[in-house]
Parts: sequence; structure tokens; C-alpha cells
Amino acid sequence: MSRLRYWHPVLVAGDLPKNRPVGVRVAGRDIALFRTKDGELGALEDKCVHRRLKLSVGKVVENKLRCAYHGWSFTTAGAGESPGTPKLHACAKSYACAEAYGAIWIRERDGD
Repeated sequence: MSRLRYWHPVLVAGDLPKNRPVGVRVAGRDIALFRTKDGELGALEDKCVHRRLKLSVGKVVENKLRCAYHGWSFTTAGAGESPGTPKLHACAKSYACAEAYGAIWIRERDGD
């Protein structure tokens, strides 16, 4: 059984900047947390599906997390696209996340 089947507090909400992601480790998994320009929370596996660089060293541009290596960008649901080939898509593993009681909480998405 996955230890991320249940909600886990992973970061004090005030420690998540508006323009850059933060890397956390929970249940043996590296996760990049970020907040979009619109305030939506995102939690993705902390590696770009393109070249495996940590997404937590990237930056938030508008409503997507952009990888620092080749500029792939990912939505909070993990949908990614290449900057040079817009029709080239990939999907990063995403986690459900919420802000409550002053903390950021994550768990596996339903069906995972």
C-alpha cells in the first residue's frame, strides 16, 4: 500500500514562494511544489520527463512550472509541452495538493 494514499503535511504554506518551486521529500519521493500566478497549488514528481533535471530548480511562469534545463513547462495536472515543438507533449506524475491549517498537504491522486 502506498504511504501517499493519505494526506501528508509537507511544507508551511508561507514557505512556498510565488515565483519559484520548492522541493520536498515525503515517503521516499521527491516532489516539486509550486503556486501558479492564479494561486493554484501544484505538486509534481521532482524530475522533468524530458531530461530528468529536478523541476524544483525551475521557475513558475504564469500558470506553469518551467524546467530550468530545456524550458519544458508543466501544468498543475502534469501536462507538459516542449518550448521548441509545441505539438510535442509529455506528462509528469502529479499529486493532489491542498492548503489547510497553515500547511501544504499532498497525497496520491484518486485512481493512482
